[in-house]
Amino acid sequence: PAGEDESLLHVPSPDWRDQVIYMLFIDRFDDGDPSNNDQGFGEYDPAKATHFSGGDLQGVINRVGYLKDLGATAVWISPPIANQWWSTPYQATGWHGYWASNFKEVDAHFGTLEDYQRLSHELHSNGMYLIQDIVGNHVGNFYAYEGEYNPDDTAENFVLLEPDSHQPAPDQYPFNMIDRNNPEHAAANIYHWTPMITDYDDPDQVFNYTFGFLGDLNTENPVVIEALQESYKHWVAEVGVDGFRIDTVQYVPLEFWNRLLHDPDGIYPFASQLGKNHFLTFGEALLLPSPFDDSIEHKIVEYLGSTETPGLNSMLGFPVYFDINNVIAKGQPTAQLEYRLNKFMEIFPDPFVIPNFVDNHDTARFLAAGHGAAFKQALATVFTIPGIPIIYQGTEQG
Repeated sequence: PAGEDESLLHVPSPDWRDQVIYMLFIDRFDDGDPSNNDQGFGEYDPAKATHFSGGDLQGVINRVGYLKDLGATAVWISPPIANQWWSTPYQATGWHGYWASNFKEVDAHFGTLEDYQRLSHELHSNGMYLIQDIVGNHVGNFYAYEGEYNPDDTAENFVLLEPDSHQPAPDQYPFNMIDRNNPEHAAANIYHWTPMITDYDDPDQVFNYTFGFLGDLNTENPVVIEALQESYKHWVAEVGVDGFRIDTVQYVPLEFWNRLLHDPDGIYPFASQLGKNHFLTFGEALLLPSPFDDSIEHKIVEYLGSTETPGLNSMLGFPVYFDINNVIAKGQPTAQLEYRLNKFMEIFPDPFVIPNFVDNHDTARFLAAGHGAAFKQALATVFTIPGIPIIYQGTEQG
């Protein structure tokens, strides 16, 4: 490994319009260090899709040359942070990284902070860039409501889901204050004490209720905003991350993203101090457009904010994704894709930094509906239209 003085962690932002992003799941990519696979809690079993499989940061380091030879210039990794190792409601582990238990630590299955720094060094030494997937909406599956929910008394029917587990709650302050029945935790108000979303057309539920059993963070609370700013600045400072892909953006009001990113002590000013003057943040708003209707584009663009309240500087190109699949995989009229691409150019303020893709971890694989020749045509489309092409792991293998 490179010595501290020679590690290439901090490099200036690239021109993102020229990059090709490869998206991978750390746990499902390559097992570079078998010694970290099994942490002794029954959470490791490569034969089960629900369990950790052994992939780690060393595995990604081992494949940097492979990714470079493919033509990838940036690597978007799934969240490398410490996760919940067992969820009783799901009978599954947080191998994917979206069930945080600590936003500032590397999950033991994936390696150490030093491993993550070596990945950053290897990418940067090869003229490549590092994008970390982050979450601002929730932690792992730690509480629920059993029975009727009473908004006037949110302690009623509240239960902790993992009271006897080795991880009964997140272990990072203030996210450890997750028990509504503990007066100190209730007063801290770190979470929205709410049941699951049942009506996705109700903004109050979308912003304040839980998605699955995931502890929904009270993103209006300044303590939460500050803790998430500090957590994510940690990765920029210590590892030299060049951008963030942001999960579940549409479940959190724009005001939170504005503060997280644009506050004087937010992500963008902090990254700028380290020479990253275009710290890319692309958000997920998984919204399905109707043919020849552009209302979804307008909804997604809201998260880019306005001059008065700026938001993220990019969003994933879900509308284009859906019509690439509708037209090229499923044979719907080409006029649908023509319409979608025209709206893409017209509605997004800077379509050239919007990442486009033919499939990813939140969708079916393109080949579930399309055939091989169509697959190549779809890939040729994302590589030639404006925007940043994303390749999902395994795509290059068919």
